[in-house]
Amino acid sequence: MRRRLGSEGGDQFVVGAVQEGRLIGTAGFYREEGLDQVLLSVATTQKVAFGLYCALGFAIFGYEPRSLRIGDQFIDEQYLVLRLKNDGPVEKACHYRA
Repeated sequence: MRRRLGSEGGDQFVVGAVQEGRLIGTAGFYREEGLDQVLLSVATTQKVAFGLYCALGFAIFGYEPRSLRIGDQFIDEQYLVLRLKNDGPVEKACHYRA
């Protein structure tokens, strides 16, 4: 899931999301000086994306019920953090919440 881009320190990487054997998305990351963590949110309906983020080391730090509305349907979101420095505990392990 993770492929280094020629960086000895691991400051650059690309991740890809695969569904049913097909690449459906990619994201590239480059760590700048002073960046300590990456924050993101994922809708609870996005199980594949959530699994990818967990496999990359993200941990849950928050949950917001009914954060998105699509038509008449409300969707919850989970907030995730990836600590780039080992300077503190991760709040919660990464467990899917529907």
